[in-house]
Amino acid sequence: MLRDVHLIEATKNLIRQFMKFGAIGVLNTALYYTLYLVLLNVLNPTTSYYLAYVLSMIFAILMNLKFTFAEKATARKLISFACVYLLSMYIGGLVLAVLIGFSISAALAGFLTIGVTVITNFLGLKAAAKWA
Repeated sequence: MLRDVHLIEATKNLIRQFMKFGAIGVLNTALYYTLYLVLLNVLNPTTSYYLAYVLSMIFAILMNLKFTFAEKATARKLISFACVYLLSMYIGGLVLAVLIGFSISAALAGFLTIGVTVITNFLGLKAAAKWA
């Protein structure tokens, strides 16, 4: 019975974290995609993607440390979170290139990469919050 209580609490905590992550993610996604579309006016899609991603990544790291995982922003945690986001950015960049290679518009391709990066970010950040 005690094991069931711990499992229920762990599940509730995971759901709460994911909901906070989702709320921050909505804000971060809006920031990323707005930056991406603005930058597309002056830069190529790949450069626009990476620059918008890095700028929104800074926002996401600070917000997720503070609100999602309730962690202090130590140098180790900042570096760990940045590594997760950079790996996710690289994976998203590959997805972007593949989608554009299949003649999907740059604007839509940039939007579709969000689904991939949401999953890699949450799982990676959850692990990094415990590790760092």
